[in-house]
Amino acid sequence: MSRNEGSRLEGSYNLCLKDEIRKRVARICLTLNAEMLSAPDSNRTIVNVRPGKGKIVAQITFTNGAVKWAVIEKDHAVLLS
Repeated sequence: MSRNEGSRLEGSYNLCLKDEIRKRVARICLTLNAEMLSAPDSNRTIVNVRPGKGKIVAQITFTNGAVKWAVIEKDHAVLLS
């Protein structure tokens, strides 16, 4: 397979993935620079998310009405259920 063919296949895959996401996700709301709070023990981590400022919080609403939350912090993301 030539480099051009591989690039074309990758582009095709990306378009299919975007199309599938578009079919299933109704809305994505982002909150930038969010502050995560933890109670009662401020040193405790909740679902691998440390308390503090500067996080990105995403609320994903699917076409079937389900809502999921994700916390994005530097090099990792955590999906909350």
